Amino acid sequence: KSPEGGGAGLIVRYKGSDTSQALTLLNGYSVLVMECTACAAGTYTAAGRPMVCSPCIAGKYSTVLGAAGDGVCRSCPQNTLSRAGSNSSADCACISGYTIDGFNG
Repeated sequence: KSPEGGGAGLIVRYKGSDTSQALTLLNGYSVLVMECTACAAGTYTAAGRPMVCSPCIAGKYSTVLGAAGDGVCRSCPQNTLSRAGSNSSADCACISGYTIDGFNG
């Protein structure tokens, strides 16, 4: 393998026929070029799954980039709900039967 540097990440290229160091993925595919990037806001890496960005569950959101663990996912206010992977409190909308006080829309 030979590192290529610069920028925010490190790209590692595997050369030759030795695949013992290559990352093995589902369905028999291998990664030939890997670049580490931060998980987007609304997602996090879970223990035991460092290569996967998992979404915050419905009813929670996160504004944190590169989060490790679901502890960054904050609950929406009472009587509101957001979709999975929400990245802002503005994604929390009133559930059926509730409205925002003072809203005349």
